Amino acid sequence: SIGLGRLYSADVFAFDTSRSAQESCSNMAALNDVNLTIGGLCTTETLLQLPLGKRAIILIDCEGYELELLSQKVAEDLKYHDFVIECHDFKNITTSAQILSCFIETHDLSEVLSTDDIQKAYSYEVSELEGFSLDDKYFYLSESRPTIMKWVIAKSRN
Repeated sequence: SIGLGRLYSADVFAFDTSRSAQESCSNMAALNDVNLTIGGLCTTETLLQLPLGKRAIILIDCEGYELELLSQKVAEDLKYHDFVIECHDFKNITTSAQILSCFIETHDLSEVLSTDDIQKAYSYEVSELEGFSLDDKYFYLSESRPTIMKWVIAKSRN
């Protein structure tokens, strides 16, 4: 969230139920001159009440909570905003299908698959990892996901 805030010179609203994650995010925002509002659990009501302005990017990576947070009503109420949503189909096989159905009437949809941890080690060219062994690259780049992850991109039609 802080990287996007810095990249786009945008205000950031971030949520995490972990107090230490909130503190890390706050510290990162201060170091990068990003205007941050941070909170704990983001409910549907919280999301709908955020002062998002005319257009916002809503990034959702909430480890399986996306089906609780999102609905067709949320998509309709936030139809002027774009979404990037990580879908945790390994927790519920219908997650991405349900998310797509929520946004089909209001947004243009696409899907992006993540890269397998092993493939990252072989293919990612990151200057900070130059000179590291393949095993070390794998260690540093691994997310230890049980499967390839799917991201839904929902771009506002408005």
